[in-house]
Amino acid sequence: MLKIRLLQLFIALFFLPAFMQARHFSKLQQKLKKTTNELFVKEKSPSDSNKLLFYIEQNKNKNTVFYDVNKLADGKINPKKPVVVYWKNFATDGKKEELSYFEWKMAYGFDFKVNKAKNNSFVLFLKSIKRDVQVYIDADRQAKCVMKIKGKMAYLNKIFVQATQTMFLPQVEYLGVYGTELISGKQIYEKILP
Repeated sequence: MLKIRLLQLFIALFFLPAFMQARHFSKLQQKLKKTTNELFVKEKSPSDSNKLLFYIEQNKNKNTVFYDVNKLADGKINPKKPVVVYWKNFATDGKKEELSYFEWKMAYGFDFKVNKAKNNSFVLFLKSIKRDVQVYIDADRQAKCVMKIKGKMAYLNKIFVQATQTMFLPQVEYLGVYGTELISGKQIYEKILP
């Protein structure tokens, strides 16, 4: 009888905490899956560039697309090419890579026009979200990127792409658009369905 009690005590002391921890871990994993891969945190700074406007992350891998303002020597935005777009391959070495023609045309590229109403300002038409984004230089000579997020004007910080791989191309499930409200300074988020 004593041996059985000792065996039960041994099991309770050594296996039960591991079982409970594994069960807790399993529940945590399920919770993380339910909240999507947006909780994926890269151990990196988004960009080493002080010209960063915003960036696009995705759930498929650690690679990130960066959008940097392209300033001339006088501090004005280059009217011929206002924004420079490139990949950083964080899955391997973190080096800059140019977008392919297909990536530019189908997903990460943009069209632009000069905003005649505001000096040194441009309107970008992003292919990824199909919304206008205002790019301008503020009084402190910093580049800003502004758009409507959830019906409010906000600085665009990042876009997260949730996609699943199909036979030929990734299928976008939704885009998460993150920003900071202009007036209140609060963080704002909008989920955009394709």
